[in-house]
Amino acid sequence: MKISVALCTYNGEAFIENQLKSIAEQTVKPFEIVVCDDGSTDQTVEKLHSMQVSMLIPISLHINKVSLGVVRNFAQCISLCRGEYILLCDQDDVWYLDKIEKLMQKMSQMETKYSSLTPILIHSDLEVVDSSCQKVASS
Repeated sequence: MKISVALCTYNGEAFIENQLKSIAEQTVKPFEIVVCDDGSTDQTVEKLHSMQVSMLIPISLHINKVSLGVVRNFAQCISLCRGEYILLCDQDDVWYLDKIEKLMQKMSQMETKYSSLTPILIHSDLEVVDSSCQKVASS
């Protein structure tokens, strides 16, 4: 099972390291992280370049020549993913360590029920947290 993470960034230097760490520490690891940066003017791209070297999960970094906006940037990012399954990711997320595991368990259940040829969308809930990952609000 090949899992890709499609991660879009724009001026996310304050968040990107924590998000990538949360992906790297998953109980089920993706085989790639595809990042599309939409013209960041901060240190986002530099942080991504440095993390490409240290991450055990390959990071494919694509920097847009012109700003695409959120929707088109995600569409581009998804099109560059090579996995059978694609997880969408915002730059300011921090994932629970078992997020991918739980999503893939649910996907397996749904594929067993409806077949792997049926289009299936699995989504997760969220919690709003502050910069120290302290819960501010449940969904």
